[in-house]
Amino acid sequence: MSDPEVPYPTPNDPDLAGPQSATAGPPAPKTTGPPPVSGPGAGVLDITQTGLAALAGLFDGQAADLLEALHEAEEDLADIGDFWGGDSTGRKFYEGDQGGRGYKDVLNDIRGEVMVAAGKYVGIGDRLVLMGRRIQATDQPSWPSFWAFVSQLPEVPK
Repeated sequence: MSDPEVPYPTPNDPDLAGPQSATAGPPAPKTTGPPPVSGPGAGVLDITQTGLAALAGLFDGQAADLLEALHEAEEDLADIGDFWGGDSTGRKFYEGDQGGRGYKDVLNDIRGEVMVAAGKYVGIGDRLVLMGRRIQATDQPSWPSFWAFVSQLPEVPK
């Protein structure tokens, strides 16, 4: 089951655009979907080895940012301390009760899922680098050497 499409506000939305002038004409129609891409990855995709390596670097950066955010969140939670307390209710919250999952289990699951997601980002980057290497290999000027080889073949008898 997919999530319902959520419209994202645009600068032309009346709620965000501010007062309309009398000469501005009708507002542009509302759009749905994510906002336009901007920044380092926007525009035409550079499929050279260098371009794909640069794009891979963005994915590596996202992975690093994700892991850093996880580390900071874990430190913040550790700074709070054992907020569940030491009584039986607190232990049930932390460890779970009657087969139910507790805070500790959920926290470990979150940590694992974030690490998996970061690994996927790195994997995308690695594959982009490999793609760039393959593109470079196929773009090598091999035709002159091919024709030189063909010219050295013996003549086929008639």
